[in-house]
Amino acid sequence: MFRNIYIFGLGMMGGSLAHAIKRGKNCKKVYAYDTCRQSLLFAKKNLLIDDYDDKQFTLLKKSDLIIICAPVKKYDEIFKVIDKNISENAIVSDIGSIKTNITTSLDNCSVSLRRSFIGSHPLTGSEKYGIRNYQTNLYNNQYVLISPFNKNNGLLKEITNFWKKIGCNCITIKPRQHDSLLALTSHLPHITSFVLVKNILSKCPQGEIDSYTGGGFRDFARLANSDSEMWEGIISLNKSNIINSIDEFTNEIKNFKKIVKNGKSTEIKKYIEKIHKKLNS
Repeated sequence: MFRNIYIFGLGMMGGSLAHAIKRGKNCKKVYAYDTCRQSLLFAKKNLLIDDYDDKQFTLLKKSDLIIICAPVKKYDEIFKVIDKNISENAIVSDIGSIKTNITTSLDNCSVSLRRSFIGSHPLTGSEKYGIRNYQTNLYNNQYVLISPFNKNNGLLKEITNFWKKIGCNCITIKPRQHDSLLALTSHLPHITSFVLVKNILSKCPQGEIDSYTGGGFRDFARLANSDSEMWEGIISLNKSNIINSIDEFTNEIKNFKKIVKNGKSTEIKKYIEKIHKKLNS
């Protein structure tokens, strides 16, 4: 069991993780840092954390597991802070949606930090953001993709055990494979929702969207309402994989358009039924 766990970034995801750690009694103390002091005050008042850090980072020095829960574009500056204050034998991980960019960030860090880092990505979340939207069961029975950056099996074992104690299932995956797959399974659905909702909003009478839409639109709108800062970073840093996914999706849309244009209802039905078969197999 870790003595002190440090959450670097207290948004919805970080706050929910702090709650899960406290509930599971997975360490003696949970510490945190965030650039927003109000988030820290809220977390301490609601017993999500035991204490919070200032820019002296004295609590960071005392922690033996540090989990970065901040937007991926902020990793460079966060790694610099951790590198200056990390204690000996501490483990560093994250919950970010992309991994290959971390290699570049770590290249500018000490050998010690490079050896102590292992990537994590819980496949869970919400369109809501900010500490006040933390969820009590966000990580329950969710999958976590673990991406090792070195061959330290002890590191892999410890971080896997940590996530399992939270109630998660773990899969090990290489950083490049992670980013390629997530561009398709996570990033593309969000991008599709941004574009589709924008298009629908531009066509519907202003202020009357609820009168012309149902559950299908609301599902897309929920994704489209996700944190813009977080998604700007993800899309920018995983650009190549995302462009490939968009190209594949565009080709499939063109294929379906041809089926519709041909006017053969049986082909439309076959197309949809093939999807049903794969989903339910």
